[in-house]
Amino acid sequence: MEEILIRFFISYTRNTWLYPEPVKVYVRKGLHLGTDRKMHHYLDIANITVDPRFRRQGHFKAFLALCQEIQPYDGIKVENVVNEDLCAYLRRLALSDPRWTETGIDISPDFLWETFQTERADS
Repeated sequence: MEEILIRFFISYTRNTWLYPEPVKVYVRKGLHLGTDRKMHHYLDIANITVDPRFRRQGHFKAFLALCQEIQPYDGIKVENVVNEDLCAYLRRLALSDPRWTETGIDISPDFLWETFQTERADS
């Protein structure tokens, strides 16, 4: 799985389907306005499909953790989260999982993790 992601990061390809079995993920190298109102590069996770026989076994969780660990951008954007279970999971992950050092931000229907620090207005 790691090799598949690294090949994508170093390629000139802007978007692709990745197939780290049993997960299929459509990813994109995105440029978006961050919560600091500046443009940033994100790894966009736009579509996720897990074989029904392998759901709720941690495959997407492992993929997401790997992305967080090795992605070279300013954050990760999980797009259009319409699955209520996934939305709840992402909220819990952002609050409690020590592998996620960034702040998770629910901007429904999307979810962001940003590696940069947003300056606070009261600073």
